[in-house]
Amino acid sequence: MPISITIGGRLNKYKSIEDRGYNTPCWIWVGGRFKSGYGAIKYNGKTQKVHRVSANFYLNFDLGSNLKVLHKCDVNPCFNPDHLFIGTLQDNSDDMIDKSRNFNQNKTHCPKGHKYEGNTYLSKNGSGYVGRKCRQCTLERLGYK
Repeated sequence: MPISITIGGRLNKYKSIEDRGYNTPCWIWVGGRFKSGYGAIKYNGKTQKVHRVSANFYLNFDLGSNLKVLHKCDVNPCFNPDHLFIGTLQDNSDDMIDKSRNFNQNKTHCPKGHKYEGNTYLSKNGSGYVGRKCRQCTLERLGYK
């Protein structure tokens, strides 16, 4: 049964799920969601991630900030402010590694079967994402063998 809460003067519904080791249970968003699983809410005329709006409302987080709102509980649709903390992209990456959620770090070969060891470089896209690339695949794509 959904429970109601007011965020920014708007009544919203969520359901509570069992505690995951914190003093309070997750508040799971039951409204619309982004493909990533994060809750979506219309706030100040813009569709926002609900956990960021919750951080704005309860933790005084500036929605215009480049900082991230991270989950202690690792549950994307959770917006319980007790489960949220503010950090940088690096903090998010470190948290992911600390919690063994970096699935790519254990990969030893690229999708074409080339060994990653000694055969990789880091590539940054326009959004600032840094990823590991296979040097051999890049050379083959450019016509070098």
